[in-house]
Amino acid sequence: MSSSCFGNRIPPCNALNPNKSTVLVFNDITHDTVWTSDKNWVIMNRIHVINNSVLAIEEGTVIYANSPDYSDPRNP
Repeated sequence: MSSSCFGNRIPPCNALNPNKSTVLVFNDITHDTVWTSDKNWVIMNRIHVINNSVLAIEEGTVIYANSPDYSDPRNP
């Protein structure tokens, strides 16, 4: 049984820094974006950086990724 607060996916909530707000990322990056080190960034499904956008990741930023759902035909 998983101790995750995201259902049976990872990361478990105790892996996240409780002193930071958490951003759940579900969608592609479609414009220039900066991920900062003052937040927990959790990629919830497969995402892409598109439209010639730039994803800048600040030094010291920790990014968590959920386990992919391979039963979803959109995620081969």
